[in-house]
Amino acid sequence: MQDHILALNAGLADAIAADWYKIHRLLHDQIGYRVLGMGEGQTSRWLFGADPRAVIHEPDAHARFIFVRTLPELSEAIAPLSVHSCDTFIPKLGDTVRFFLNVSTKRSASFDFRSFVLTQRPREGETREQAAWRVIASDFVANSGLELVGDLDAAHQRRFEVNKIDKRRSQKVTKHAIFASGCATVTDLEKVRRAILEGVGRDRGFGFGLLVLEPMAGGQA
Repeated sequence: MQDHILALNAGLADAIAADWYKIHRLLHDQIGYRVLGMGEGQTSRWLFGADPRAVIHEPDAHARFIFVRTLPELSEAIAPLSVHSCDTFIPKLGDTVRFFLNVSTKRSASFDFRSFVLTQRPREGETREQAAWRVIASDFVANSGLELVGDLDAAHQRRFEVNKIDKRRSQKVTKHAIFASGCATVTDLEKVRRAILEGVGRDRGFGFGLLVLEPMAGGQA
């Protein structure tokens, strides 16, 4: 299993900025069948997201970084993409790890955040909505076989307008995603492996549900 950090050329990146469905189509149409060893026209399943660890070192500040988890290696000769590959990190039971998570969460106009914070008062400087995102993110972490060490470093929500196109129609749908990071201990290795390899939560086909772990000094790696 390999993880890949893709840097999209600036012109291409500007055209698909903040539209994950277009990124999904790009990856599938241009490299999907090569990555999975499938014939053209066959479908492939992607799990991808903006890599929370990526730091832009190149002069071009308009580059977009996309994090992809696939089988097996990507071809580095693909024109619009430059690819950096690394091995997927799978921890051991009891390891202390740093995690990065993006996960889609359902929200509607009638969504009542109070139900999530009845037992937890918002912290100083935190709105009730921000408290709700923090509680929801913590639940996803726990359900992925991890036990938080201290508080989340960050937990914030972003809204994405996704253009969904099929053979019969085109429609725009709104997706809400939580981005969170922090430190945790591995308490259920099978859940952690499943979360890493299969994704977390809903809307994985749009690039949500990505869990990335990194070893920490003091862990049992």
